[in-house]
Amino acid sequence: MNFDAKAKLVRFARKPLRQKWRAIKATFRRMTPGKRAAEEEISPAVYAPSSSSPPRLALVGCGEFAVSVHLPALRKLEKAGLVELVALCSRSQESLARASETYQAQGLKKYTSLESVLGDPEIDIVDLVLPIPAVPEAVRASLRAGKHVISEKPCAPTVAQCLDLLSDYALLERRPLWAVAENWRFKNTTLLAEQLIKNSHIGLPETVNFSLITYVGPRNFGWREPPDYPGGHILDWGVHFIALLRRIAGEIDSVSAVVSQRRAHLPPADGVTSVISFARGAEGSFQLSFAAPETGPSVAALTVIGSEGSLEVDFHRNRILLRNSQGERQIDVDDSFNGGVERLLTDCLGVIRHGSPLHSSPSEALRDLAVIEAMIESSRSGRPISPSSLYPALHGSGPQIAIYNGIQIFTPKHIVDCGSVAEVSSAVREAVSAGLRIRPIGVAHSWAPELVTRDVSLRLSQLNRILRVDTKQNTVNVEAGVRLGDLTRALAQRGLALPSLAYITVATIGGAVSTGTHGTSPNWGTLSDSVRSMKMVLASGELRQFGPASPIEELRAARLAVGMLGVIVELELEVVPMPWVRMVELNMDLGQFLAERPAIFARYEHVWGHWRLGADKVRVECFETSAKPAQGFRRYVVGDGAGWNPDGGKPGCGTGQIDVSMQYSVPLSEIDSAVERIRSTQFAALHSGQIVEMKFLKGNSHSFLGPNAECDSVSFNLAWSVDVDVKDEVFAPFEHLMRELHGRPHWGKFHQLPDLDYMKRAFPLWNQFEAVRSRLDPGGTFSIFPAQHL
Repeated sequence: MNFDAKAKLVRFARKPLRQKWRAIKATFRRMTPGKRAAEEEISPAVYAPSSSSPPRLALVGCGEFAVSVHLPALRKLEKAGLVELVALCSRSQESLARASETYQAQGLKKYTSLESVLGDPEIDIVDLVLPIPAVPEAVRASLRAGKHVISEKPCAPTVAQCLDLLSDYALLERRPLWAVAENWRFKNTTLLAEQLIKNSHIGLPETVNFSLITYVGPRNFGWREPPDYPGGHILDWGVHFIALLRRIAGEIDSVSAVVSQRRAHLPPADGVTSVISFARGAEGSFQLSFAAPETGPSVAALTVIGSEGSLEVDFHRNRILLRNSQGERQIDVDDSFNGGVERLLTDCLGVIRHGSPLHSSPSEALRDLAVIEAMIESSRSGRPISPSSLYPALHGSGPQIAIYNGIQIFTPKHIVDCGSVAEVSSAVREAVSAGLRIRPIGVAHSWAPELVTRDVSLRLSQLNRILRVDTKQNTVNVEAGVRLGDLTRALAQRGLALPSLAYITVATIGGAVSTGTHGTSPNWGTLSDSVRSMKMVLASGELRQFGPASPIEELRAARLAVGMLGVIVELELEVVPMPWVRMVELNMDLGQFLAERPAIFARYEHVWGHWRLGADKVRVECFETSAKPAQGFRRYVVGDGAGWNPDGGKPGCGTGQIDVSMQYSVPLSEIDSAVERIRSTQFAALHSGQIVEMKFLKGNSHSFLGPNAECDSVSFNLAWSVDVDVKDEVFAPFEHLMRELHGRPHWGKFHQLPDLDYMKRAFPLWNQFEAVRSRLDPGGTFSIFPAQHL
């Protein structure tokens, strides 16, 4: 959207909240590419109030930070209808009075004990802004009382105490949200630096150095005094900067540190200098000192040197200096300390209200804490320490996982966020040793039952780097957690594109490949078919590469395995020069479309058929492609939207409805009979006026389980908005019909889990796949079927 400069603010103020969010998105798109990180990190749904009342929150702890930072953030979120602040709690009447005066709201309850807050049934969330030693017991009591918890960082004074909390959390029959308030992970400057690196503006990071030099005097303690926990200030402040380092550069593999105390008033330590090694191969340094001269300037700086450029990040001025082959560019970031807290709280509210992914989990906070503790141990022992050695791989637990609009909701025993291949291997080994099954998961943007598990959900969204784009060979190497939108934008900057673009761009590439996600093209197949090679962690914990040198049956099985072979961690994809396209719409009779389909396919590279049940009419949307610019043509990728979006996107649901998509594929040679079967059913009569979308894929022999394996295919897709309570009844007749035709389910769409007998009927090459699966995963660690069927 383009705003007239003079009327912009007035128009914006008059818009409803959802329209304001769209305006915010448009503003982000006009920024440098990296500034979109803040927009993409928080789903638009979080900013849109749901039909239910906002959750009710109590602020527990009314010290300076709570009053000056948390209260202003809560005020903004309350005005947006996302939360209601109903209570304040502090042992000090003076602090209560100051907080109440600051917030200036009528009717706030005032408590002087946490016990009183937890006994109030009208409170849903407690925001614990408490001194570090008081955090563990407050978290434990709040979770046991069934309250959602947002606790200040760190998650606990020590790794051992945090693990105890996580263990207690995992044993709860009903798990409320527990989030740890690490606001530096949400600062605009942090997000922008991460996005610039993730989108390969400086190549692969090779050197990463962070330094904070400042003065902390004897009167600067506030509620931090006394620092009677390990590390003192280097723990309290240090976890902030470890969080931003891990976010920007990935997991820290090892540290070799010296911890010191130079000022008598700063026990037990006021400085640390450490060499650090990152799991992705970079090396660097980390230095904190609170013992600088009182008159000296404060410095908070990060330098990242990559294979193709560098970043210098000044966190005091919120400024980034980017150097690469395109020159030098200074980026001033609109950032504030309060902004990180506001976005963090918004993230937590999104989990509670919409089931969106949590980016501030106790598991993340544990990793931050473990790095500081490893530095302390390294200084004590005089040897390098791996932070991951301080905690078990299967330490993570969390609230329920809700996948796509809550169509599937489940609570695994462990939710493990992996930021490195080593962490994936460790988690897999521990799960196998414990007899637990594993389901890999990206951002849970799927309707599929194959994601559901009672054991271990292994989330890979932190493995999100674009590693290499080869413009000569037209290939791209990416980690499995890269989102399709990020990949598409990075390719577009180099004049490349995926051959056929999926509609949903927030999904991860690993999830899209595992489920055979695709666009719709009679000339191309699925994203799985574009895989040239991949790296996967097997049930043994071994990292195995599948590629041109592998046995052909193993590569075919790995390309589309629905997570049944192992955990994909890296992919090499074939890409194409980005074409220019023109949308052409054809309106014709259904019979005419079926008869003229070969001629349409010969002319147009991408074809969508929209057939309205109860009518013999089809609206056909086609992309005509050109290798060069031409009249009426545009680039295949639509600006910053990272997709083709021929219809501008599907309409949103009304109250009580959800978007559901069910899709089954049959051989293209059977399209006439399949259409006739659908048209003649009671299902078609009952849903007259609804759209059945027809998508088309080129057949090939790249996979065993693809919708187009060994034959050209047509997919019949129902993308409907339905009442939540009747979704199964609405879609069951269609699924029954498709299974009578031996249709192949889209592994990322809504469907019932098929049994082995059906797999053998729908996929004639199932036995070849099963031969590979049973060899690589004989114990069924990754199987989607009951153990007795293995």
